[in-house]
Amino acid sequence: MSSSLTRGKSNASALVHEVSGVGPDAIEIALHSAMDTSCLSLVDPSKAEGYEALFDDEVLSEVRSSEAEAGEGIGQAPQALRVRVLVAGDPSRPSRVRAEIVCEHDLFLYYAHEVDEEQFAEMKDAQKLTCDWKGYPQVLLRLLQQSAKAPHHFVIFIKQSDSSPGRLWFVQNMEHKFVELLSVEFSPVEEDMVRDRLDYRYKAVKAQLAIVQACLADVYAVIKLKNPSLLRQLQNIPQRVSGAVHIT
Repeated sequence: MSSSLTRGKSNASALVHEVSGVGPDAIEIALHSAMDTSCLSLVDPSKAEGYEALFDDEVLSEVRSSEAEAGEGIGQAPQALRVRVLVAGDPSRPSRVRAEIVCEHDLFLYYAHEVDEEQFAEMKDAQKLTCDWKGYPQVLLRLLQQSAKAPHHFVIFIKQSDSSPGRLWFVQNMEHKFVELLSVEFSPVEEDMVRDRLDYRYKAVKAQLAIVQACLADVYAVIKLKNPSLLRQLQNIPQRVSGAVHIT
């Protein structure tokens, strides 16, 4: 949530409390609920085939488009990427594990890593991993959480390619050297799925905006009832946000 939206919520809470006597905690809860789109009848395309998300958060990553090995050239300015880890089937024994990388600033950057138990066995042999298949999702979660908490100690390093599979490395900074913990292959998703994701994001944001505008309309209605002069002052303020609520 942006800082401007957070400030707007706090200001709205204080304002309605001042003019109506409603507790600010109750208003804060109502406004927070208005931002929750989980109740909307929108289908996340990433979950269309029975996947459930175990991790969905932003992590700092160093992205390279050129050929590179793990740890080579680390030190570039990191950028925030949203990473999701999803499992199909029973989380304790999933049929497939999927991880996605997207970027809020580049809507067409969309990579996915998807493996089943047989493909994981090949990864395990190649990288000499000690975890088994059912523990693989938790390994991904732990590495992502460590990277989110200590991005300078646990580095995520990505080699990006537009047409061929890219690669993501989890690297631990041991001060005297970088140690590769895990590497996974990521491929650009098909254009249809990119469009589906953009369509889902657009509809979710549009629905969220409608909910917030309705919530603001209720706030304005309370102000109009309790303090009409204050409402007139607010309406004289130039509207800087397109589509702002206006009560007549």
